[in-house]
Amino acid sequence: MNMLRNQRSFTLIELLVVIAILAILAVAVVLVLNPAEFVRQSRDSARLQDLSTLNKALVLYQVDGKTS
Repeated sequence: MNMLRNQRSFTLIELLVVIAILAILAVAVVLVLNPAEFVRQSRDSARLQDLSTLNKALVLYQVDGKTS
């Protein structure tokens, strides 16, 4: 019986406190990083690049049409 009492283990309260702290940290990281904003910025960047490419193609088409 003494052998069981000498073993050190975590109590339920200690585990719940650790889980709560980890949850709070996870929420803080998500709020700071805001992954939706990163996705929006990358899509906007891709759209601007596509518009630039389209503009260059239209300019080349216009120049080619004038010389023919």
